[in-house]
Amino acid sequence: DTYCNCYPSGCVPSPGWDSDVCSWYTSGNIDNPPSQPSMWQGGDFLPSGYRTAAQCACSGGGNPLWNLPAARCVRTHLLLAHQSLNVTLRQEMRTATRDWINPVSTYKFVPMIYQMHVEAYAACCCSGTVAAEPLWYGVFFAGKILPCYLDTPTVGADIVSFVLQYGRCGCGW
Repeated sequence: DTYCNCYPSGCVPSPGWDSDVCSWYTSGNIDNPPSQPSMWQGGDFLPSGYRTAAQCACSGGGNPLWNLPAARCVRTHLLLAHQSLNVTLRQEMRTATRDWINPVSTYKFVPMIYQMHVEAYAACCCSGTVAAEPLWYGVFFAGKILPCYLDTPTVGADIVSFVLQYGRCGCGW
């Protein structure tokens, strides 16, 4: 617990939102989004595996680490980063997700979303680290089909939980 409350010297996380905002990631309908892409919610354009994993990570499943100041800061930083994606990128993500003939069609977005998390961790004084970028490809692929298990040590079924929690102490992501 001491580790989870440690921040780099002189760093204080900005205030942030609680998990009530997490439904944004899965709200919407990729097949029938609002006519203005700037009004789209995560469910209207984010890759399906990622949006499910993002909602899982954002909500924290009752884990008390998700309520610490750094976790609230990360949650806010990431939600704002997703909401500020430009219209062209939103449309590209939606097209890649809707045309999911090839399961790796959305992988081109992994480096960008990974970088969003790196920036959020830095901005929010996280003592943990973002999961290694190669693990994010698994989340993009399997996040849609694997349930969000945060406390159940199920073999194989908790890859989402593992990727989202490993090394994330105090950041909830």
